[in-house]
Amino acid sequence: MKINIIIKTLFYFSLIGFIYFLFKDFRADPGLKGYYKSQGYFFLIFAILFLTINFLNNKIKNYFLISFLSIVISLFLFEFYIYYKGGIKFFPDNKNTWENKFLSLQKEIKDIGGFPSISIKSENLMSLSGISNSKIVLCNESGFFATYKSDRNGFRNPDNVWDKNNIDVITLGDSQVHGDCVKEGNDVTSQIRNLTNLNIINIGWRGSGPLRQYANFREFMIKKPNYIFWWYYETDIFNLEKELKNKILVKYLEDENFTQDLLNRRKEIDSLILEEYKKFMETTFKVANVSKFKNIINFIKLYKTRQLILTKLSYLSKANNYKDIDLSNDRTLQVYFEIVDKMKKLAEKNNSKLVLVFVPAFKYEFSQNGIYFKNVKKKMFNKMKENNIGIIDIEKLIKENYIFPNVLYPKLSTEYHFNKKGYRFVAEQVAKYINNN
Repeated sequence: MKINIIIKTLFYFSLIGFIYFLFKDFRADPGLKGYYKSQGYFFLIFAILFLTINFLNNKIKNYFLISFLSIVISLFLFEFYIYYKGGIKFFPDNKNTWENKFLSLQKEIKDIGGFPSISIKSENLMSLSGISNSKIVLCNESGFFATYKSDRNGFRNPDNVWDKNNIDVITLGDSQVHGDCVKEGNDVTSQIRNLTNLNIINIGWRGSGPLRQYANFREFMIKKPNYIFWWYYETDIFNLEKELKNKILVKYLEDENFTQDLLNRRKEIDSLILEEYKKFMETTFKVANVSKFKNIINFIKLYKTRQLILTKLSYLSKANNYKDIDLSNDRTLQVYFEIVDKMKKLAEKNNSKLVLVFVPAFKYEFSQNGIYFKNVKKKMFNKMKENNIGIIDIEKLIKENYIFPNVLYPKLSTEYHFNKKGYRFVAEQVAKYINNN
């Protein structure tokens, strides 16, 4: 009798789950249509299964119920193991979720002072860099928070580089150029500077894509450099998709004479960033509460287990033919090529040598997990060769020099950024390129 009640309860629970996700899919935004429906079908399968089992004899029902509960308990135990192994808990006292990274950063800023590496964007202004002449608390991937003193334009440089009569090198890119997450002097630009004794200006900014980097170059190239080293990263194609929705950034693409005059609007920019900083510091408790709730809900939903299974299945289906995978939007890739052409034109106008530096992420290049961007990389390299743009393939050089590439990445996060040793290796390759050319 109890078994029948349990089976029927599970049936009705599954049926309610199916109806709930169908309703959620009906009300979802166009981009999410079908996503919730697929989850609903999962509950429908179980509803049909429990309904079928209900008509069988009690012995079979017992065997089924024991097997089902054993699987469910095992899945939750495995989910708990993944959470525990990854340092993810039900309360935000770790550094692995973005919410907890956010909270840790806020605490660090309160303890030691300084500002987060935030820029501002509005309808009429996009700063492209952070607050000027200030201590910046960047991020933590190796057990410490990286900090640095920003220059007069809000970038990571000694301020006096802007006073030199000439610029030998400009480094341009995202967080890899910005220097996530290493101490002062260990970022790649500082290490190139130490190896070559050249005057180098770093105008890289974390989270930026090709269009924003092009805008950075347009706004802050105050003198003609001999070299422009432009970092290329696997996810740039997706960053570009987002940037093409930004009205200000699109103006740089459509109008070669467009400028925000950022060099002369520093006081205005710093004032707006200060306002944003206040908002940033006021959100602590809101984020903490969100993090607690989110972690609990994700545990109940077996989020990590489902993510792992889907990732493994995806890899097994694509591992043998990943070179044929093209995750790019054709239109976006063509816009990327357009930006390359514009960068090349600017470089030639200033008698500068443009060089692409391909920087691999560990999770994409040296592990079996994640998404491969090989096809996009191949197309980018072909485009660079057609335009006579130099290429430094860091992925290839790492594979030639290291059996275990993980030594170049932080122990706490081998996903995106290098550690001190990794940035040193990249700096050596850039310095070697300069010496050979």
